[in-house]
Amino acid sequence: MKKTLFLILSGCIVIFSIICICCGPIITGVIPRASIWRTQNCQQKADLVKAYEDQNQDKDIIKSAKKDRNKCNREKAMYGLEYSSLIVDVICGFICTILGLLHYFDVAKPFEKVTGIIGLATGIIGFVLTLVYVCYSGYIFTNDPYIDDDGDYLYKRDGDWAYAKLENGKFKCLFYKEKDENSIYAKYSDLGKKQYNYYKKQI
Repeated sequence: MKKTLFLILSGCIVIFSIICICCGPIITGVIPRASIWRTQNCQQKADLVKAYEDQNQDKDIIKSAKKDRNKCNREKAMYGLEYSSLIVDVICGFICTILGLLHYFDVAKPFEKVTGIIGLATGIIGFVLTLVYVCYSGYIFTNDPYIDDDGDYLYKRDGDWAYAKLENGKFKCLFYKEKDENSIYAKYSDLGKKQYNYYKKQI
């Protein structure tokens, strides 16, 4: 029973990893400009932060430069993590499936401990890489602003496609937050909302 369960779980890991590769937002090109993430020069942005600090520039300028540097590092890391974590998951899954087959047919009895260590090691490596990738992608998709193919930001809208409302003769942005300069831009996680996918009224 244990041998059968191990074999089934190993096979599921391979299948789900392949599905994830086929659905990965960077691998499939769902994220516009994701190919640029790999070639970004984050060191240049880090040098710019240091230069601003050495020049005693305004705190807001330094803060903005640091955000840009950190965003660059996150995107570059996520690009590499998506490929490495999913490919490693497939490889680890195949290894565990082969080991599972060997145990299922009682071929691996003489080196049972070795196969156990290999299975445990591949499982830990795959889990850690996948966890880091999920954390990175989760942060980026819920915090970083979406940028389209032209390199433009997408402004946030409500259900009626409104960006601001009129108050006392002046327009007030519905989404502006003083301490968050990206609050007016739609995040990747917002793109599933209906207001970013169709016009409620054709004018």
